[in-house]
Amino acid sequence: MRFTAETMVKPKVFVTRRVPESGLQILRERCDVDIWDSDDVVPRDVLLKRVTGVDGIFCTINDNIDREILDAAGRYIIVIY
Repeated sequence: MRFTAETMVKPKVFVTRRVPESGLQILRERCDVDIWDSDDVVPRDVLLKRVTGVDGIFCTINDNIDREILDAAGRYIIVIY
């Protein structure tokens, strides 16, 4: 089988804050993006649910990304501050 951009599954990324549209556009071209559309901190219970099974978390230094959050996300996770 030949893999192309159309047949490849995009990595899933959870974004924990509002991001300028230009930045989101870059993510959307390459990733399946789920966004917490608020400037408030994501409540912990919501964060745990929304990161389950993601490949990456695009977050700020204000987010408490600890072992429990990383374990909920899965085995291979990239965290971007």
